Amino acid sequence: MLRSLCVCFMIVLLGAVCSCNRQKPFQPTDQYAQAIEFSEEKIPLESGEFIYRQGYTLKLDKSEELNFAYRLTTLKEGDIPGFSCNAEGWLIFPNQDVWTNRSCMSFDFVSSGGKVQDLICLVEVRIRKPDGDTQNQSFPFRSSRVLDSMISVPFTAGENVPVGIEFILRESYGDIFVEGMYAHHFMYRLNTLNANLQVTENGQWYSTMQSPDIRKLLLNASTTPALIPNATDTFTQFEVYVVSRSGLIQENPSLIHFKVVEGNQPVALLYSQTVVGLGSNHYSVYNSETMPYFELFPPNAHGFNTGLYPTSTGYQAINSEDFQLHLRWGYSGQYGRLSSNGTILPTNLPWEREINLVLNSAGLRYYSRITAFWLRWDGGPFPELPQFNNTETRLDNAGNSWLRVLNQDDVCRYAKLSNLPNGNHTFELMVEDLQGVLSAPVSKTIELVPFCPVSQRWGKLIIDDSPHSITYSPEDYVDTFYNSILPSQFGNSQTLDVAAQTNPDFAISPAVLQTYKLVLIHSDNPSNQMIPYHYLNGLDFYLSNQGNVIISGTRNLASMLHDAPASWVAQRFGISCPDAVQALGNSMTQNPYFVRAVGQQGYGDIPLNLDTAFSSIVASRQGLSAITHFDPSLNLNWLYSFGCKPVDSPTYPPTQETYDLLSNKYVSYRYQNEGSNLIVFGFPLSYMEQAPVAAGLNAIFTDMFGNLTQRSY
Repeated sequence: MLRSLCVCFMIVLLGAVCSCNRQKPFQPTDQYAQAIEFSEEKIPLESGEFIYRQGYTLKLDKSEELNFAYRLTTLKEGDIPGFSCNAEGWLIFPNQDVWTNRSCMSFDFVSSGGKVQDLICLVEVRIRKPDGDTQNQSFPFRSSRVLDSMISVPFTAGENVPVGIEFILRESYGDIFVEGMYAHHFMYRLNTLNANLQVTENGQWYSTMQSPDIRKLLLNASTTPALIPNATDTFTQFEVYVVSRSGLIQENPSLIHFKVVEGNQPVALLYSQTVVGLGSNHYSVYNSETMPYFELFPPNAHGFNTGLYPTSTGYQAINSEDFQLHLRWGYSGQYGRLSSNGTILPTNLPWEREINLVLNSAGLRYYSRITAFWLRWDGGPFPELPQFNNTETRLDNAGNSWLRVLNQDDVCRYAKLSNLPNGNHTFELMVEDLQGVLSAPVSKTIELVPFCPVSQRWGKLIIDDSPHSITYSPEDYVDTFYNSILPSQFGNSQTLDVAAQTNPDFAISPAVLQTYKLVLIHSDNPSNQMIPYHYLNGLDFYLSNQGNVIISGTRNLASMLHDAPASWVAQRFGISCPDAVQALGNSMTQNPYFVRAVGQQGYGDIPLNLDTAFSSIVASRQGLSAITHFDPSLNLNWLYSFGCKPVDSPTYPPTQETYDLLSNKYVSYRYQNEGSNLIVFGFPLSYMEQAPVAAGLNAIFTDMFGNLTQRSY
């Protein structure tokens, strides 16, 4: 008799008596223990093909004689192997009757190309008692060789899990391959196990038919069935079987057990590495120190995007009409790497691979997933950006409004904002996991300050990049020295100690520099490195907006100028050939030949402090090494030349050749560009005699600004 596979998912009663063109059974059933037993067998043939033998046996009370009629539904239209059917589809037996006393039947299907083209998926039975009463029963075929299922979870059996789990369900196949054995739905339940993993309570069966995705199931404390934390020495068992679109049912359910525990909470993260901006007042000189892992903003005429400058409460940048802000958020465990032995190592570095683990506040994985982000901006819900999907406004327990954004893909985890007003802006974040549990909120304040014009600048900023050393740079002495040599007419002095900065992303903020009339940077410890990243962007902005900078350095100044981009060194330092900038030596003990800065253009000399030198090395060698000197070929506005120790010096004298070479070098110059003034000292001012240093600076400032007794600059 012909059978057809209906593609319409109409729910029908499995126990109904249907015609042979009946629809396949798609209704979920909780009748797992039924009055029938199915069997399957694979019989190899010499041709390389095989016979798939399906059978069933009715499990009935045999105290009375019963007769049976059978109607079978198969995958496709065709005759039942070895049988014919009447007009209603009931099997006809050799006695030409639909009734038989056989309670056990089997049918053979021969494979073709290693695949079975047809099989029985439903058995309908009409049972006739001796008194003539009949009873109808219907049984979908249960298979362990054609159909199976897999449960995908991030944990192994027996582990502790949170009160929220996502089960990924998949249909799978055994050694009998049949086309089209796709899942129509999965049946599942939660059982309770004791410490010996024995079932103490079976749950109710449920179907995934009502789920948005039949292969994805979320269970937590709010679902039906609900996940409930396990008592001591008990476990929860998840049991599932698949029902195919043809009506076949998996015979042996798939199982996994676990212990449900409370107390896990996700951790929200605002990635400081991607708090990035770009505008005419906030940019990077070169791209290598910004975010090479993300195309955040395309470079513009000013430069490349760069991170905002860290403050004690968040970040800072100078605002402009074209300023754009980039934010990226996530959660602890989102990013990491694979170790050499294959172990996954969470790092929370947003340029590494997404590993999508979820860690609690103790840094431990608890097998959850982040389902949504809760966002606030300036005390209200975050702006609804075009890339966000499935957003809604939610209230927290305190009554605050948040924008809830589903964690569907990467576009839900970042934002680019523009046209932001000056002032403080606060970004707040919470993340939500499968349990429905929210993280503690995290927030950062982003201060956008207005541009400070030259007419409003006042005061002096001393940037101390001279780490304390009794031998090279005693902190108290150096601090007192620099606070004493600057003219008081510039206003009060403030100090920024680079060595005291603990943030690894520290850099000199243009927002800080722009308010000062004068900035002095001293790096007088020759063992210290002047890191270009600390200075380049801040100095570039300040010097491009009529800033005034004094730099006092050692050999580290030459190193920085060699490491920085050549185009930047030419534009901001006036040095067209960095190779013309050299260090006298790599340590204080080498080449101690510098004894004075010889004034040019009428400036007085500045002697090295030999009588009361704080450095025992300088005192013993009667000279200074490890400074930066400049070749005359640079044709700069020279302020001081190299005052070399004479060849007849009783302590560590230079050769005549060395004397002639060094006496031809310069150690200080002034560079003016775009209304700015840069005064460079290649030697550490704190090693020199204080009074001549103060007099020299006063003379230089007078040439730059006129009469320092009046605030006319």
